[in-house]
Amino acid sequence: MSNYSSNCRFIGVNMKHMRESPEFWNTIWGRNYKSGIKKHAKLYVELKQYLNGKILDLACGVTNLYDGKQYDVVGVDLSPKAMEIMKQRYPTGTFIAMDIFKADFPAETFDTILLSSIIEHFENFDPLLVNVKKFLKKNGTIVIVVPQSHHFRTHVHCEWNEEKIEREIGRILGKISYYQIQLPHGKEWIIVYKGEENQ
Repeated sequence: MSNYSSNCRFIGVNMKHMRESPEFWNTIWGRNYKSGIKKHAKLYVELKQYLNGKILDLACGVTNLYDGKQYDVVGVDLSPKAMEIMKQRYPTGTFIAMDIFKADFPAETFDTILLSSIIEHFENFDPLLVNVKKFLKKNGTIVIVVPQSHHFRTHVHCEWNEEKIEREIGRILGKISYYQIQLPHGKEWIIVYKGEENQ
């Protein structure tokens, strides 16, 4: 049985089973997380400005985003290996190994919700965004990061631009803002939804 909802699956010939497998992501995070952290250092600096209150980080993987301060963070990822590493790095946080589409929290629980480099992997991420919006407090903030173009073999949604962002994300969340930053591997879009601007 897939760890992902049938309408929210990864797409890819010969790769689909691995992409949906905790073992696949255990291998990725067990082998590459240090280089991944270095590659995303500039992104983490940029994202820190949005971290406030109780934080939900979906598909968090392994990151050093929460260094330097004791954040109230709940991290969710399919990889048990990643969650073990994060528990060791941030013992005051809560890290749960599970399918992010099955994550279930009470309404209006979080001040900040982060989806960094994840939705581009899914054919249909609408149900995830609908749930995320429910989990957010009325004046909370959702931050989504997507690559401008394809640079990982499991990406489904590629070539993100203003029109695609509004069509795929804005139609679900409402009023959003977005801008680009340059990372070593390419440009990334940072998309920000603020509940206070959508009342």
